[in-house]
Amino acid sequence: MLRRSFLLLISAFAVSFSAAVAQERRAPIPEPDPFAHISESDVVVVLGGSGRSGRHLVQQLHEGGVTVRGTTRDVEKANAEVDDQYDWVAADVTDPATLTAAFEGATYVISAIGNGQNPEAIDYQGVVNAVDAAKAQGVQQFVLISSAGVTHEDHYLNKVLNNVLIWKGKAEEHLRQSGLAYTIVRPTGLREDVSDHAQKSILMVQGDWMLNGIIDRADVARICIAALGNEDAHGKTLEVLNVFASEPHIWRDQFATLNIDN
Repeated sequence: MLRRSFLLLISAFAVSFSAAVAQERRAPIPEPDPFAHISESDVVVVLGGSGRSGRHLVQQLHEGGVTVRGTTRDVEKANAEVDDQYDWVAADVTDPATLTAAFEGATYVISAIGNGQNPEAIDYQGVVNAVDAAKAQGVQQFVLISSAGVTHEDHYLNKVLNNVLIWKGKAEEHLRQSGLAYTIVRPTGLREDVSDHAQKSILMVQGDWMLNGIIDRADVARICIAALGNEDAHGKTLEVLNVFASEPHIWRDQFATLNIDN
């Protein structure tokens, strides 16, 4: 009796295992080319390239064979602490003159700057300086990493970080009014290595109502890169967070479903 039960258990396990293998062998939807809208001649500048989010952008673009410049206030430090194989350019968003050289010949700019201690100077005026310099240099698209919650003045981050979300919101509005093609990405809670689960995906929403969520910084970088040269992403503001999905790569199609900013 015990032997028969054991055999039945083994048989059930074999059936379950076979089903799992069959599911695994079923051809998954292939991940689209993350650089599909970027040409070989394009140059991407990453503002704040040595920061916690910026370094993901620089790494992914570099590994994809894209010509990328990472701006930093300290090139020597960026070489030592991030990677010396990247093209680092010294620039400070509080000094507009330094942005002229950094943006020369650039096709796209992605801003990953932020400073909760001095958001008026960095998150607002720094972005204003960068947007104006990008426009003057003929940059084709500006992608801004902002934050979910910018329309909520009573958000706790404003209380603890010197009205950081209010200043980010003002920077967003300057970009919208600039005449540049743009995409504004508002992450929920930023984290490192949220999950390596095969079904981890991304959800894009609008309306600034999604305040409770988390997203991997590496995924924020993927979203920004996917927006480059993508007309479906132009003129749009979106909040982003990690979710689990049966088709984890389908998130790229969500750009087309989003509303253009009024």
